[in-house]
Amino acid sequence: MSIKTAVRILFFIAAYRLHRCFGKVREDRVFFVTDASDELHGNMKCIHDALKDRGLDIMIYCRAKQLHSRTSADVTAVAKGLASAKYIFLEDVLDYLEFIDPAENQEIIQLWHGAGAFKMFGFSRPDGAAGKVRVSKGHRKYTKAITSSRKINWCYAQAFDISENKVAATGIPRTDIFFDDEYKARVREKFAADHPDAAGKKIILFAPTYRGNRISEAGYDMGKLDLGRLKAQLGDEYRVIFKWHPAAYRNMQAHGSGYDLRAYDGYFMDRSDADINELLVAADVLVTDYSSVIFEFALMDKPIVFYTYDLDEYISERGLYYPFDRYVYGRTAVSQNELADAILAEDTMPDKRKDFREMFMDACDGGSTERVMNLIFNENSDN
Repeated sequence: MSIKTAVRILFFIAAYRLHRCFGKVREDRVFFVTDASDELHGNMKCIHDALKDRGLDIMIYCRAKQLHSRTSADVTAVAKGLASAKYIFLEDVLDYLEFIDPAENQEIIQLWHGAGAFKMFGFSRPDGAAGKVRVSKGHRKYTKAITSSRKINWCYAQAFDISENKVAATGIPRTDIFFDDEYKARVREKFAADHPDAAGKKIILFAPTYRGNRISEAGYDMGKLDLGRLKAQLGDEYRVIFKWHPAAYRNMQAHGSGYDLRAYDGYFMDRSDADINELLVAADVLVTDYSSVIFEFALMDKPIVFYTYDLDEYISERGLYYPFDRYVYGRTAVSQNELADAILAEDTMPDKRKDFREMFMDACDGGSTERVMNLIFNENSDN
């Protein structure tokens, strides 16, 4: 731990204790907090929007720690929210939780950003990986966590080191939009307007996870993609959109992307800045690997291809909750030739997709936001 980090932590502890000593937990205060993003999105935005007309005192702190240094004002804002809010909503790891002693009447709710249970995380990670990546003890402070299926509640209980009765299969709020036909129609219209050169083409969304044990190392081996050859293999019927993991994208921008799309006359597009949900709706085929995007995409009847050229290595580094075959509901590829063939096959594998949804996504049916509200605010909850 650096001296700067130690000083920041000590400052936070002092600020938190002051707010606890001279303030009180407000029953009407809700605190949305993340240091993984500069704005509310995903599950937190869904819950925020459901609460905003209820006359509650809503506090929001969003500041991507990878992009910004945390000032004393940042630390004070987090300390105040954690000390005074009855309801605290998170979407990711928040290291500050390690240093607080929540009041008995506080609710700390983890609305984890990913659906399903794919790569091991938190306290589930293999010893070899856990030795390389520090696991936050703040996970143990959660009073509630949500999942997309009762069958995987145990994975989250293990990852957060909390009892399974604190984990509820409400479904994932941000998946509700995939059951909204008007939303999907608007997205497709917007995509067509924004990408006129792709009119009449089939859209391949290439959205892999990153490689590397730390965010600072996040990247992707572009040596596994010969773009010129891939274009020739697929033909003019397709267009390809890249959507990189945010951490990988930041590093690729900072250190050179490793690919230049200008030479391909719009055949390949980088839309890492776009909303992943909108891209999933607009895409005709998804190419990914070990990304949790497989869970959301399972809600649609469109083909998926798993490009897993480094499967054994990746599993040994990260570990999976279930054997890899349990996650596969599309064709797999380990070479570029196999990748092209798998895309062109457009195989939806309906039976495997059905089994996958029942295992990992059976609580996602368009009513997840409502069930989270019921769970937290005791409104006729059935969980």
